[in-house]
Amino acid sequence: MVIDKIFKHTYVLCKSLQRENIDLLEAINLAEDLTNEIQTMRQNTDAVFSVIFKNLEEKSESLDIQICIPRTCKRQINRCNIISKSTEEYFKVSIFIPFLDYFIDQINSCFIEHKLVLKGFKMLFKNELDNNNNDILQLIDFYKDSDNLSEPDIVIAEIKMWKNVLKRIEEDQKPKTVIQFLQLCDEDLFPNIYKLIKILCILPVRTCTSERSFSSLRNLKTYLKNTVSEDRLNGLAICLIFIEMKY
Repeated sequence: MVIDKIFKHTYVLCKSLQRENIDLLEAINLAEDLTNEIQTMRQNTDAVFSVIFKNLEEKSESLDIQICIPRTCKRQINRCNIISKSTEEYFKVSIFIPFLDYFIDQINSCFIEHKLVLKGFKMLFKNELDNNNNDILQLIDFYKDSDNLSEPDIVIAEIKMWKNVLKRIEEDQKPKTVIQFLQLCDEDLFPNIYKLIKILCILPVRTCTSERSFSSLRNLKTYLKNTVSEDRLNGLAICLIFIEMKY
């Protein structure tokens, strides 16, 4: 019941990650919302687990099962050996709290660590530019060699002009996704902004697409078809991976 309680909160993030058009910025925001919700549960463990344990008692009573505390001893290394005053306290300390902590750590390791990379990207979508440009400067320095960005002063000036464009857009007409921001940005007027937004668009959120291509290659490149040319192999792979699309 502990897993059921927590995993119900992950439904939105889980469904969103399965979408093909999700970008990294949206995924990080959803992960932050989920982490905040689980953190709230962690801060109110007594009240939250009290409801869970009450439901567990009702379920156990209907199945004629007695909830017991495992035997405790002075020295135990193979399982939890917590000395508690009640059954509810034992399972709260031994199962519920450790599971919450582990869940939060896993979400942070998978998503929130990328938040440092996104700080500079987020500045591209705000109406105002902060006085402290460290996030933008770190972003420029990180991608200056890979994408031939201009000098930092030129990029900062370009961002300020880009902010004026965003200010003129009505609030209800502003882009909602990174792709929409890319479509709004004029590549000729804002070449550096366009390159940075384009990088954000292609940052992978998940590896499902590449993993699907690995499994598809087993059906295409067999011992009998080992000499397929690269162009033909790419074409066959695209047809097989995106089989539902009409060409």
